[in-house]
Amino acid sequence: MSTVTIIAGIPCKPFDRQKAESGAPVISRNALRLVDFYFFNTHDDQPLYGQLQGDYCPRRYTETGKYFTDGSDSEYDLFIMPTTTTMYCSVYLEDGRFITGNTLYETREQAESDLVDGSWVGEVKFNI
Repeated sequence: MSTVTIIAGIPCKPFDRQKAESGAPVISRNALRLVDFYFFNTHDDQPLYGQLQGDYCPRRYTETGKYFTDGSDSEYDLFIMPTTTTMYCSVYLEDGRFITGNTLYETREQAESDLVDGSWVGEVKFNI
């Protein structure tokens, strides 16, 4: 079972080389997208070279996407983003139009806790 890390409100999974090489979006712990990366046959613990959005030069990573070779956490650690994320909001009918609430929730239960009379929970999917 893999752990989930929430980054900028998005549930992300640990870095996976195969998924990254297959085109899955990759994000750092500080919410910067990995825009380009290469794996090299190196003799050290950092075979992955990658450039984060806004960086002027690539950074080096372990095979598992960690920035530090000792395994400690860094703002530059890499994660796999979902290709879509689902959020929930309240929906109600006003003057014949559907109106959505201003707040998006990560779970249906959170959205249901904020319902007012005559509204229900709507599901919203975002492509990321």
